Order: sequence, then C-alpha cells, then structure tokens
Amino acid sequence: MDSMKKLTALGRKLGVEVVIENISAGHAILGGVKDFLRLYKEWPKAPGITLDAGHSHVKHETKQYLRRLAARIRHVHVHDNMGDIDTHLAVGSGTVMWRRFLSSLMATGFAEDIVVESVKGPFASYDRVREILRSL
Repeated sequence: MDSMKKLTALGRKLGVEVVIENISAGHAILGGVKDFLRLYKEWPKAPGITLDAGHSHVKHETKQYLRRLAARIRHVHVHDNMGDIDTHLAVGSGTVMWRRFLSSLMATGFAEDIVVESVKGPFASYDRVREILRSL
C-alpha cells in the first residue's frame, strides 16, 4: 500500500491518473474482486481499476467486477481467450461474450477508454468492438 500511495502522489504531481490492473496469473496481491474490495475498504481513496476483460474472464469474475466495482473502473483492456489462460487472442476468437460484456459495461455508465490488447488481429478486434458498441 505504501508503494501505491507513493505512485498515486507522483501521478498527481505529474498530472497522470494511476490505476491498478486486475491480473489473471501469478501471486499478485490484488488478484481478484475480493482483493480489490478489501483494498477499497481499507483505503477508500485507492487508485481506480483498469479492468482487463481477458484477465477477468480467465478468473471467471467479469460479472463481479461490473456489479461490485463498476464505480472504480477507469480504463478497460479487451482481448479474448478460451477462459483458461491469458492468450490475448483477437476479440471474437475465444469464449468472452463480447456483446454481453460491452452492454453490461456501458450500462454502468462507463465512458472512458477501451484499449485493444490482442496480439493477433488487433485491427479486426478494434473493428469488432466498435461494431458492437455502435449496435448497442
């Protein structure tokens, strides 16, 4: 928490918002929804979240992030996977339910940046996300 406080202060000084990304593997201190809820309980002014939809899909926590932490989401990363490991596939080539995800995200009032992180088909992923958002 000390490191996050230092980074947040530096971000303010530089005019940059510091956010914390959810991750899907390893021994992260902030590895899931429960961890973020605990963080915000202990430090209500903690940085917001970069919700990585591929990572939350691997952990099967996407709905929980959107239901319980929507007000904290400042930025979104999109890429697909099969729900088992973080493979950064093109949007639509895995098992993420993109229409449902993007519809639920928009229903929270989210109006910030969405960044494509697909390593294969990034431009097709961008087009797919844009197409879905326009159809909502």
